[in-house]
Amino acid sequence: MKRLLICFGVALAIGCQEPVQEKVKSEFVFKETIASGDTGMISFGRMKPLNITYDMCQQWELRDPDDANSTDLTYDPQSGDHLFQEIMLYRDSSVMFNPRNGMKMGKWRLGQSDNKLMLVLDFSDHSSREYVILQKRSDKLSLAWKEGDKRYGMRLSSDAKAHANMLNDPFHPFNNQWRIHPDKVETDAQIIDRMKGCVRFYALYFRDHIMRKRSEINFAGLPSCFIWYRRGIGLTEVDDLSTAWKRCFFSAQQAIKGRNIIKELFRKYDFDWPKGTPNWFYETHSVLEQIYHKL
Repeated sequence: MKRLLICFGVALAIGCQEPVQEKVKSEFVFKETIASGDTGMISFGRMKPLNITYDMCQQWELRDPDDANSTDLTYDPQSGDHLFQEIMLYRDSSVMFNPRNGMKMGKWRLGQSDNKLMLVLDFSDHSSREYVILQKRSDKLSLAWKEGDKRYGMRLSSDAKAHANMLNDPFHPFNNQWRIHPDKVETDAQIIDRMKGCVRFYALYFRDHIMRKRSEINFAGLPSCFIWYRRGIGLTEVDDLSTAWKRCFFSAQQAIKGRNIIKELFRKYDFDWPKGTPNWFYETHSVLEQIYHKL
């Protein structure tokens, strides 16, 4: 039975957190085709780190507005939009900074200034940021910095876990090249490659939530042409494609072309939705992997 929802409407649910209703245990076997190498997770827990950088290499995020000393860090003072403070650090020195708003990629390193331990982010656009590390635990990272005459501070949290193979982390820069705006018109083959990168990212994003045993998923700020349903995937209407989505392409026309590549796959193929899964994350992950291999 064809269970893929081909819905073309405004994606009102995008950006919302969707609670997961767990099912009873079944004989479902989790299979995957995109994650590679060691597909497990490293759990830092309360163990003593091997070195100062060992347990820094994970996804850090500002989860509670009260963990920031200024509302400027949680809300855009001009638009009023919610801001997401996130820093993803990796063992190859790669960094993903704020992937939901003002995404930047580059390299990270530790430094020292006035006998203070510093976290330094050097971005590919030749800009940089420097933070004083006030506190570091396997699940907490407190940072302070100055911007002009203002002083800021925030306490980032993590679940003290990281992918054993960092390339299985959806936010690793390797998995986000599709989001970099091209400097010239792309061919149809290049747009297909860009869409393949997009689908790969979202397959890994759902997988990341499965591996971390999370019960909610947040799409806010992530560029997409998809509408996510429990046991269904739809597409946003052409006129409602977000600015964030269009920025991933050379032009609005090429952004529409990318979206329509997925529409054509929906028309041509029936995708298999696995049965007996613990929750809908597994089903969507499986279908995204199928879409990936059809591109």
